[in-house]
Amino acid sequence: MATLNATSYIEGKNLTSQVDFLVDYTKQIAVTQGGIVRDNITAVSGAPQTLLANADYAEGTKVYLKNAGTIDLYFRFGGVSTDYVKIAQGEWALFPWKAAADLKVYAASGAGTLLEYGAFQ
Repeated sequence: MATLNATSYIEGKNLTSQVDFLVDYTKQIAVTQGGIVRDNITAVSGAPQTLLANADYAEGTKVYLKNAGTIDLYFRFGGVSTDYVKIAQGEWALFPWKAAADLKVYAASGAGTLLEYGAFQ
């Protein structure tokens, strides 16, 4: 069994009238399989491509996404036409996935952009 070490460090000063804050959180996640892939995304809005098929994963799979390109990426779950996640150049996300519907992706334009992603179970 392998271990993922996920660390979040977020510091905020002078953001609101509230007090400054600091979030420093590390979690070890036990996984049995997974890895990182880089793929050029050329799908567009009307025809998003399936990134992760729900039939291949179990609830609680950790998904990592990083836009390593220059064009915004949009993510949907299943056959819905609503975009649930937008990741701009240099942005990333790590989240637990219910795996109840396929995770689909498309680029803001047809030129394509580089996506780094992984799924860990």
